[in-house]
Amino acid sequence: EWEGKPANLINLRDITQRKQIETQLREAVIQLQLSIETAQLGIWRINLENNAIQWNDQLLEIYGISRDEFENNPDNWCHQIHPNDREYADQCFAALSQGKIVDNFEFRIIRPDDEIRYINASGKPVFDDNDRMVELIGVNIDITQTKESEKALRLSEARYRSLFDNSLDAILVFDDDAQYVDANLAAADLLGYSPEEIAELHMWDIFVPSNREQVLLRLADLIAEKKLAGESQIKRKDGTINTVDQRM
Repeated sequence: EWEGKPANLINLRDITQRKQIETQLREAVIQLQLSIETAQLGIWRINLENNAIQWNDQLLEIYGISRDEFENNPDNWCHQIHPNDREYADQCFAALSQGKIVDNFEFRIIRPDDEIRYINASGKPVFDDNDRMVELIGVNIDITQTKESEKALRLSEARYRSLFDNSLDAILVFDDDAQYVDANLAAADLLGYSPEEIAELHMWDIFVPSNREQVLLRLADLIAEKKLAGESQIKRKDGTINTVDQRM
């Protein structure tokens, strides 16, 4: 009753702000999940109160195991660490367990299909309001493709350096200012300078003045991506003049 008359009570509360916050949180979670999936970040968490371990789908993909395999044996992942990297990985995890932040440490894993993957990992402890460590959280990033690219580049550079150093032809490398930056032994022998001395020289220190216009024209053609060939005269360290077949 209300003032002696039958009545129904309706309680109204303005929840507009709460709904807006909930919507913003949902959108933030969706954006975060999208970022994690796009960057292929493998994320793990360990609850220190009950030792529960959580992995996201990206981390399962990196290690090559299914959700069921992980949940049936959540500690088995540590056996996938490459034997040569296990001690280092154990040291990093021990530091993390002691409350230290561990950034950018690398190790290898062996997937069930025997494929070796390179991992870049970081981790940090989480503390509650009483400064008690309650959780460990970390990120694994598969950097195998980067490592393989770096290896291929090193091999390519090594092959180039071998060809460069052992070539019977004199080879000189110059920068955009026509300053020499490298020379092989054949070039040093031809010019009478050491490779280190050649790296201190400018192009005009070697070509005789009467050839400068011709060299400039050839450089213009080089910029236009044309193949170049021709004869030029160079001045050796001892002042003698030699005629060479020049190619760029």
